Amino acid sequence: MKIDHIGIACEDATQFLELYCQMMNGEQEQKTKYEEMGLNSTFIKFKDMRIELLEPFKENSVVSKFLGKRGNGLHHISFKVDDLEDFYEKNNKTGREFLHEIRTIQETDKVKKYTFLSLILSCNIMIEVFEESIENEGNVYE
Repeated sequence: MKIDHIGIACEDATQFLELYCQMMNGEQEQKTKYEEMGLNSTFIKFKDMRIELLEPFKENSVVSKFLGKRGNGLHHISFKVDDLEDFYEKNNKTGREFLHEIRTIQETDKVKKYTFLSLILSCNIMIEVFEESIENEGNVYE
């Protein structure tokens, strides 16, 4: 398991792109629009990790609600695991709670499975745990 990225919620990603790309020498990677979640996700790559900017475009999105309560800032810390189902089952059996069951996002070239730890368990810091699979020619390779 390793920290993959830190998610930052923001009303407008432009100012953060300037900070992280121009001042901090990050490199903008992909920008993805998640219509069903009402948000844009922009990744910025650094040598050993990434930052994800979460920018809402719908008023009732999860990120809009987050920004309404907390403003711009840390949204989550994301850990990448090799086998999310195994991680989920082992921890769920011991009474550790999650915000929701495992969810799946289908992207152009990959499938991402994710969940978040309970805020009580994580001391009120959103902790995402995820697994990615690369999709090639209609088949998923893990």
